[in-house]
Amino acid sequence: QTVEEVHRQILPFLAHDNEIEFLLEAPNYMMTTDLLEYMEVSKTREHINLTVEEASGKVETVQVKAIQRADYSKMDWISARGESKAPLYLENNSSYYWYTFFEKEKALYFKCNRINNQKGEKSLKKIVDEFFKELDSQKADKLIIDLRLNRGGNYHKGESLIKEILKRPPINQKGKVFVLTDRYTFSAASAITGFLKRETNALTVGEPARSRPNGADNYEPYSLPNSKIGFGVTNRLKDLFPELGDAPFIPIDIPVTTSFEEYQKGEDPVLLKVLSY
Repeated sequence: QTVEEVHRQILPFLAHDNEIEFLLEAPNYMMTTDLLEYMEVSKTREHINLTVEEASGKVETVQVKAIQRADYSKMDWISARGESKAPLYLENNSSYYWYTFFEKEKALYFKCNRINNQKGEKSLKKIVDEFFKELDSQKADKLIIDLRLNRGGNYHKGESLIKEILKRPPINQKGKVFVLTDRYTFSAASAITGFLKRETNALTVGEPARSRPNGADNYEPYSLPNSKIGFGVTNRLKDLFPELGDAPFIPIDIPVTTSFEEYQKGEDPVLLKVLSY
């Protein structure tokens, strides 16, 4: 079977809000050997035979042995970027939020990896207050709010972003406030994206988020009484954006995708698009 065939075969197993989830999670499911055996892609969960094409064009069949999920993060994986420097949005990922200023473009860049307060650090609201003071002192022409890789949190903690933008009519204009999203952007991060788009003049840039604007909310974990197998259920519906109805995602104003070749070189076409806008 080809990679494309296995990808299609695996999609029914994925819980999802919209099809963006398939881009993010299908590759992870395709590495699950129990599932590959169940789908008869592999004859055993212990290993799989893959036909691969090397960069040189050479084609060969290799046998890849399975590892335990607990060992996955301990492996010394080879980065597709090689020696290329990581793009800015992949730096400081252990921090929930940080910011920097681009002097040449007069742009203040705010990276938010989590819509929540980080234990032992300044609160999100305090950081927002600080970087808006920086925006004022630097007389910034652009505000870039990067919510890529942000899997959510509590969207109420992000409302200060909107309030501070609304206090500043010179920055709250089309082409001056940008919200960057990708296939990881989820839950509260997607909600804040929608609020910024609706209540300010922000433009959304990048890939659509993997959350529906309206739908199931508030995941609750449970386990079966005998087997103790865990599962989750959402126990309420949210209707934060009635104007969007059953839309699959918050609309993107400026679609930009990162190719594998750009990722390999450490390039960030999304940020470059905004800085040159």
